Amino acid sequence: MPAMPVKPQLPPEVHVPALTKAPETSPWEGKLNNALLVNGVIFAEILQPPRAKRPLVLRGRR
Repeated sequence: MPAMPVKPQLPPEVHVPALTKAPETSPWEGKLNNALLVNGVIFAEILQPPRAKRPLVLRGRR
């Protein structure tokens, strides 16, 4: 007589709420201005290693 297959126990059902539409406004709305962008670019340039430590990349010349 063949063995009866064992039915696996499933976890109880979980209620998942319906997704709501994302708000139309950006989280950056009103928080980003030209001065902050300029400061960010300057800071990023400062964080780069010195030119002597970076690989030499010739741009525009072939």
